Amino acid sequence: MKRLFIAIELPQQLIKDLEKELEEIKKGLKNLSIKWVKPSNFHITLAFLGYKEEEKIKEISEIVKNCCYFPQFEILFKNLGVFPTISRARVIWIGLEDPTGILKNLSSRLRDQLRKAGFFEEEKDFMPHLTLGRIKRKLNLKEKTLLEAILKKYENFNFGKLKAEKIALFESKLSPSGPTYFKLEEFPLKDTNS
Repeated sequence: MKRLFIAIELPQQLIKDLEKELEEIKKGLKNLSIKWVKPSNFHITLAFLGYKEEEKIKEISEIVKNCCYFPQFEILFKNLGVFPTISRARVIWIGLEDPTGILKNLSSRLRDQLRKAGFFEEEKDFMPHLTLGRIKRKLNLKEKTLLEAILKKYENFNFGKLKAEKIALFESKLSPSGPTYFKLEEFPLKDTNS
């Protein structure tokens, strides 16, 4: 059994740029109990599949490949937010803007096809975001105020952009020091310039 997800990787330069801003965010939130995602693990999840038998990977790959008829597109990293709400904050994230609408359509198509084949169960709507960290306990009033101030500071902040040229199937191996991701296969999107 392998723990699988489908995602868009981030280029090294964008990870470096995000790291710089993340240092500032971490400084502002240093008193909060947050488990931060390692920047080398940053990715945009399109569909999390969970544990699947190894012999199903070929079938999953075929479905993913057949969904890659979309053209390459741009994603803007903008804004800072939390899930589900500020008073019950569990996840801190950077928002993703999808000017072309392709990100949402690609994810929707992938999820539909994987659901039909019995590989995907999640019913929640796709919320494009980049997870920065997980808040480990309920925040007190002082911590909430700190978090609100940081969110306000980064409201409409432009963290950078990326051109999505391919998506990938990953395996996630869990360990006490955090997950490690292994790319199993890449699937290019259509290059409209060629």
